[in-house]
Amino acid sequence: MTRPNGEGYEVLDDPPISLSPVSAQPPWHGQPEPVAVLIEMGRPASTAVQVVGACAYRDGVVLRFVVRIRETPRELRRRLFAQLEFTSGRGMLNMGLVPGGLRWGFEFSDGRCVTSLDEDPWVSMPPGVDPATWRPNSPVLMGLGKPTGWAGSWSRDLWLWPLPPAGPLRCVCLWPDRDIEETATTIDTEPIREAASRSRDSWLDAGAPWASPRGSTPQSPDSTDIILSIGLFDRWPGPGCPTRRKLRGAALMSVVCSCIVRGLSASVTGWRTRRPPRRSRGSP
Repeated sequence: MTRPNGEGYEVLDDPPISLSPVSAQPPWHGQPEPVAVLIEMGRPASTAVQVVGACAYRDGVVLRFVVRIRETPRELRRRLFAQLEFTSGRGMLNMGLVPGGLRWGFEFSDGRCVTSLDEDPWVSMPPGVDPATWRPNSPVLMGLGKPTGWAGSWSRDLWLWPLPPAGPLRCVCLWPDRDIEETATTIDTEPIREAASRSRDSWLDAGAPWASPRGSTPQSPDSTDIILSIGLFDRWPGPGCPTRRKLRGAALMSVVCSCIVRGLSASVTGWRTRRPPRRSRGSP
């Protein structure tokens, strides 16, 4: 379905087609609500496995999974983080998981559970169903995007579907190679569920077919909360400003001078290399 936009063009009203199940990732049109979460799933002398922060959606929650280590040699950190990046997926990726590698999972208050060793939910999808609307019978735990590593910290966002029911959410971790026995920590799901109820659509278009899931009406932000201009960028010259042209010319001249100096340095170095060695006075 298309409509004219007043400039002779036609605008497509249909939303983008999503081939992923609704359980495989957060909704592309959803705006989450942040939740302050900080728990330690395991902490021996040299390692800390944590959940740091959460973003609640109407049908699930994104948890920030963080691993911190104390090793200072760069090569040791690189090898450990490379192994985590390879085995932090699901299904066949875990074929490379070493016997003492990191494992984690979550258990809902109603007894349902999911771990990092479970197969991808695509495996159980029956043939002939619409992937965009299919819902698995068990919880789903998926990694979002690529892991990030910096200094002694490695982290990745985890998508947990569906939204955990009321009651404690058990977070379980096992990492024998890092002296972490199977440890369970609980998260109170009340703040997560309360934040999920405030989640709304990013695009405030009540007429769009993807807007307002579950029949809710998105609320536009209060105009008093929006400051149109505070003059933060006024000190930067605009595209047509003479000062901006002068700065651009100075930058270009700096690049040219740098290239000239490098060329002269290379010429002098080559001349010194090619010239014959000096003879001493007593040599024939």
